[in-house]
Amino acid sequence: MLETVMSRISSALETYGGINAYTAFDCAPINRKGSRPITVISVEKLECSAPIYDTASLYIPFTASAAVSVWAAPRTDMLSLCEMFDSKIIPSLSQIAGLSCSMGELSFRTDTNLNRVVMKLNFTARGIKKYARGNSIG
Repeated sequence: MLETVMSRISSALETYGGINAYTAFDCAPINRKGSRPITVISVEKLECSAPIYDTASLYIPFTASAAVSVWAAPRTDMLSLCEMFDSKIIPSLSQIAGLSCSMGELSFRTDTNLNRVVMKLNFTARGIKKYARGNSIG
């Protein structure tokens, strides 16, 4: 389920915003990701509700607390990050198939190790995962 949420967010950012997004599990060194803005998707919390059954399927409602973090390219200002947020990230997140998203906190910080400004958007994604009955979950 965690992989499904992260892949849907990544696909929406790439398809609708033209943003090459990495998951938090990507262990490639940052110097291989280029000097352009680096976008990382993480899911910080995943909650599942009681499953719903029918004769052929099992439905599991879930809520994920997710984040999209953007490390600006070197010598990029916060105004450019805000423009990227308005023109690419928000429209992309509203297009995620099968998930209902609500935006949360937007924050900025400086990553002194990489000498880059970081913008982080926390948001909530809700959905329902469907499994065929009799199949293993996972």
